Amino acid sequence: MKLTGKRGLGLLLALMILLMMPVNVFAEDAEKGKVPKTGWRYVKGYKLYYDKKGKLVKDVSKIIGKQSSYVIKVNKKKNCVTVYAKDGRRGYIIPVKAFPCSAGKATPITTARTPAKYRWHRLNGNCYGQWCTRIKQGYLFHSVMYGRTKNNTLSVSNYNKLGRTASHGCIRLQAKDAKWIYDNCKRGTKVIIYNSSNAGPLGKPKAVKLPKWHKWDPTDPTAKYLCRRRGCHQN
Repeated sequence: MKLTGKRGLGLLLALMILLMMPVNVFAEDAEKGKVPKTGWRYVKGYKLYYDKKGKLVKDVSKIIGKQSSYVIKVNKKKNCVTVYAKDGRRGYIIPVKAFPCSAGKATPITTARTPAKYRWHRLNGNCYGQWCTRIKQGYLFHSVMYGRTKNNTLSVSNYNKLGRTASHGCIRLQAKDAKWIYDNCKRGTKVIIYNSSNAGPLGKPKAVKLPKWHKWDPTDPTAKYLCRRRGCHQN
């Protein structure tokens, strides 16, 4: 059927507008494979990406590439961090990736902007964290603590608490996640710490559990050789 004249042009414009309208889809339906179309969708106020099977993609960092700015939201109650990118005038509604974390009872409910970063930094209790990003005052994002500034002195007992409230107030992370924030979120990044029974639009990933002898973080890129040597965490 040919679309000609003013009527045809009107129908064509109406069709284009309809195709561009965000579809109201529930994220849980997407995870069950009920969304047939690949690509971006607006769902409950978020911009989410779905794969060819209609499943929610929970890490879009490689799809969108490194952004000029992010907002980091920390759900203290659920011990989950979600990083957001900007969707133009709609604001920071693209959830990029989520991390399991350990907040603490002393972690403040606050909005702040990151003032500083440290490759290694001394923490409370004569221990050290890698890839530290200060949130405000004495509160930082950092890896689980180490006994020394060496990647094979990890506190395994504290590592295995990731996903639960366990810190003195800082936000503990797996090494790769602390490094991602350190590498990608420039000074001045907005951080929002809040409480909610909903982990976030991407849910809460599970943290790796380690045996007592595993004194390094398997997600630490500087310690991959230790996993190769022991034949563990090769995937």
